[in-house]
Amino acid sequence: MASSQATSPAGLGFECEATGSRPPANISWFLDGRPMDPGFSHASLEGNVSRSILLMPASERQARLLECRATNGQLPHDRGVVSRFFKVDLSHKPEVSLRLGTGLNGSHITEGSDVYLECSVVAASRITDVAWYHEGRELKGEGQEALVTSRYLVIRRVTRKEMGRYTCRATSAEGETVESPPFYLRVQHAPRCRSREETRIPLGPNDVVNVTCDVEADPSDDLSYSWLIEDDAGKTRPVPGAGTRSRTVQLLAQLRLHHAALFCWARNSIGEQRERCRFNFILKLEASRDLSCTAGNYTDTSFTLRCRTSRRNVTRLRFEVYDATMRNRSERAFSSAQPDGVSVGGLTPATDYLVVVRTEGAVFETYVRTLTPAQTLKGRSDSPTGSKWTKLTGITLYLCGTAAVTAILLGTCLVVFLKHHRHRRKRSARRATASSEEGDQKVYIDANVF
Repeated sequence: MASSQATSPAGLGFECEATGSRPPANISWFLDGRPMDPGFSHASLEGNVSRSILLMPASERQARLLECRATNGQLPHDRGVVSRFFKVDLSHKPEVSLRLGTGLNGSHITEGSDVYLECSVVAASRITDVAWYHEGRELKGEGQEALVTSRYLVIRRVTRKEMGRYTCRATSAEGETVESPPFYLRVQHAPRCRSREETRIPLGPNDVVNVTCDVEADPSDDLSYSWLIEDDAGKTRPVPGAGTRSRTVQLLAQLRLHHAALFCWARNSIGEQRERCRFNFILKLEASRDLSCTAGNYTDTSFTLRCRTSRRNVTRLRFEVYDATMRNRSERAFSSAQPDGVSVGGLTPATDYLVVVRTEGAVFETYVRTLTPAQTLKGRSDSPTGSKWTKLTGITLYLCGTAAVTAILLGTCLVVFLKHHRHRRKRSARRATASSEEGDQKVYIDANVF
């Protein structure tokens, strides 16, 4: 007697063959000693060779003992019956695997490419459902994110959001679910800011702070960087000395950085970053609960300070005024016994100043900005005092005086600019010759940026 076995979508197929019997043997099937329904088998006869094919239903899937019995009724029972036994176990779980579609290179998938994954299921019983998952979230194939079938997952114009672990789960007709091992989809992309929101950096007088261009990129082993600074007038300029390997710049808080914005972006082998990373600066001023001051009565050349202190026996306050546009150059330093109304004059129009007020055991710091002559003139013209002719005469005299002062200032600024420009070119040449290490070059932003 011979037998063989083959798989079928509905269950397992078995073939049993008996030879050498005269007359030909009659073949019947038994499961755990009980006869099986003849409707599940098909018998055929060729000469003295008997053959029967049994298709076992999937419902009979638990560990069972199957018997193929060949009988020759012309012989005594002990000689006319031959049996072959099989142990049948259809309860094994489906085998589920996931792989990248044919023709795709998993190590070089970039943003914008079309990607498809294939789910392979090997099971003895019928599979009723196949579901796809990305990082544990089921993909329904709704919208344009993906096209889902029982065998394929198609992702059109893949982005970095589709990076991560994918699995597929197969469910059999008996309700058994098996999940494939995870497949990690890598999507290479151009750099982008790790944080989508602008970074606010606290910066106090004379502080030194390092700013790092923090980006996500794949690949990230060969990034080049660019830096740009924007002043309060909206003018942008490259950061001097910031080479393409400068991932970090160092700021010296000696100027109007609280009015400026810093930008950086990067580039890799995939492309250049589209949206730049932005840094803004906020004042981190030293203050004391025992001393507070308020600035007001601004003109183009002066302002007034009113201070209050909770300390007793404080008779005098020390006032220090620094030009923030000239490396915090000292402009005024004096003491006053009248903290409730101190006037500071003789200043430059439209200029930022750092004001420091000191008393024993307490310090207060703030920034002030003088007005432009036009703003001062407008404030005076809005005043209701004086006659029409007095206003006109005052305005005429003021304009003439302003024009003369402006001409002198322009001439002085031109001379200073020419000297400063020559000094800057020399320093830039020295800086260009300095060596730096990749990814760790420090660039100092000073007054020359503005």
